[in-house]
Amino acid sequence: MRRLPLLAFLLPLLASSGAGQQFIASNLPGPIVWTDAVAFLDIEGDGDLDIALATGDGYSNTGPARQQLLLVNDGAANFTDESVARLGALLLIAKMVIAVDVEGDGDDDLVYAQISSAGAPTRKPVLMLNNGSGVFTDVSAAQLPAPFMSSFCVAAGDVDDDGDSDLVINDGASFGGTNAQARMFLNDGLGVFTDVTASQLPANLYNSQDVTLVDVNSDWAIDIVQSGKAAGSRLWLNDGTGTFTVSSALAAAATGATYETDWADLDGDGDVDGSIQSISGFSEGWARNNLVPSGSLTFTNLLFGGTNGNDDNEMAQLDYDNDGDLDVFVARIGGSDKAYNQGPSGTFTFASGVIQTLTDTSLDLGFADLNNDGRYDMVTAQGESGTFQQRKYLNSGPVDTTPPAFLRVQMPAAFRASGPFRYKSFVQDAIVDDGTTNASLTFDYAITGSSGGTSANGVSAFHMGGGTFRADLPVPTGIGIAGGTVSLTWHASDPPGNTSSNGPIVVTVCGFEAYGTGLGGANVLGIAGSADPKIGTTVSITVSGAPAGAIGGIGFALGPASFPFFGGTLLLDPFTVVEIPAITDPMGQASLVAAIPNDPALVFGAVYFQGGFIDLAVPGFVALSHGLKAVVCPAVF
Repeated sequence: MRRLPLLAFLLPLLASSGAGQQFIASNLPGPIVWTDAVAFLDIEGDGDLDIALATGDGYSNTGPARQQLLLVNDGAANFTDESVARLGALLLIAKMVIAVDVEGDGDDDLVYAQISSAGAPTRKPVLMLNNGSGVFTDVSAAQLPAPFMSSFCVAAGDVDDDGDSDLVINDGASFGGTNAQARMFLNDGLGVFTDVTASQLPANLYNSQDVTLVDVNSDWAIDIVQSGKAAGSRLWLNDGTGTFTVSSALAAAATGATYETDWADLDGDGDVDGSIQSISGFSEGWARNNLVPSGSLTFTNLLFGGTNGNDDNEMAQLDYDNDGDLDVFVARIGGSDKAYNQGPSGTFTFASGVIQTLTDTSLDLGFADLNNDGRYDMVTAQGESGTFQQRKYLNSGPVDTTPPAFLRVQMPAAFRASGPFRYKSFVQDAIVDDGTTNASLTFDYAITGSSGGTSANGVSAFHMGGGTFRADLPVPTGIGIAGGTVSLTWHASDPPGNTSSNGPIVVTVCGFEAYGTGLGGANVLGIAGSADPKIGTTVSITVSGAPAGAIGGIGFALGPASFPFFGGTLLLDPFTVVEIPAITDPMGQASLVAAIPNDPALVFGAVYFQGGFIDLAVPGFVALSHGLKAVVCPAVF
């Protein structure tokens, strides 16, 4: 009898144990309980990522509340269950947990979404504040005054563009389907939230399982995407101030079984596309964003190739092969989790053998470098059926050597002299999941004006959500700004230390600026402009502080000067000055309405104003204002 080589007997065993596969599984510690979500955060600031898990039985008829789990990393991907010590006895029926710094103190806090009876909810979302050492306190009652809700998901992002993270939480959750109103909570910057649903969200009922905050139409405002057990995804577009309207652009980018969408620039054209679970039947695919410069927003549905059509729950993007484009991972129910590799022209093909083959019921997955080796590992959360064993998959593939990419950078046409000085950019790296990215950004800036300047390097940028970052520069005092410049250079980095930069981006400052002293070491009169001096508009120049009924006028010129004048100083070029006579009103004020001609050649040019009125109480009997420099702005900025 012919004997087979020993290798022939070992092959099946090697395959099941993960040999030759990139992501190799092992069990996480902690109780074996129904778990719906995973989040990563460095709870105690020691430089490695810990794991928060959202636990709680059931999805339609809610089961018992469970202790929420917090697994602490030793830096080598060995975890210890420290849930009770750090969270206290936190018993919830949680379907989602996110890590976000809600009060801007530099450490991540935790927000949980809970499910309860959709028709008569009895539970609320929960906010846990981190004390900086990884011990959390429930401040929900005082800082997140939400009504009773039944929620599958919560997402964070800066929807009102004020530099802090707000929350959107869906409601009406039940697996059978209940249409309800999602709710939005604005952050005051200190982690205290206000429910603004009635005033800023459309009254729009939708059976939502998932919420993502991301800039869908590339206007630098964070939009809201919902998906769930209703036909089509739901897109709410942000007007830039945190007030939303319903868009139909995503109506065809989902089915009634789309429990998850995730958003990233999959084709490298600078706008976000959707990884869509059950985009057609139970098949996964992606919705390619066809945004054009005119602003028309449409999507094209495309299926992933190869193994597809399974009962799946979660999508996330990871460049697992370090080729510079994002691949898509899928958490599968009743089989092995899946990876789809992105090939040429945005094609996605099932990548066999990337993940160790296990029969699990994965409800969520996420990626992080757990052992600080430059590779991104995977964690899965199990529920619904099976053993509920939570797993980590260590990555043995290539180290990440690809720096973060600046896919879109805001190029302001001008800044107002009154500020704010703000830049934004859209950056993507190897991981994009639930509106988060593994890139972090800093910036260098320099502000120069007519009488000085200021600068700084390595300032941390704020992540607004969905890969959109914001840089806020101080508006300096005591420096002539109008006509000066603001320069910024972006720097992006990722956990392995890959870096990239963009800039400098130099912007000219327009608007009004005070200059000079009109009379005897003091500005007896005030002078101010009413609005930005933009091309094609009118501005009102108002002088105040004169006697009522005083005779005088407001002068303007094409240049500044400094000449003795009635015991004070004339601050206008005497060769180009034009005086508009005026008499002050009973309040001692007079105004001049000035039209800014529709002439592009005037942009960033300057006009100078000064007021003077008879006042027998001052030297020379003429009260003079300081000077007012008006640097002309573009028509639109």
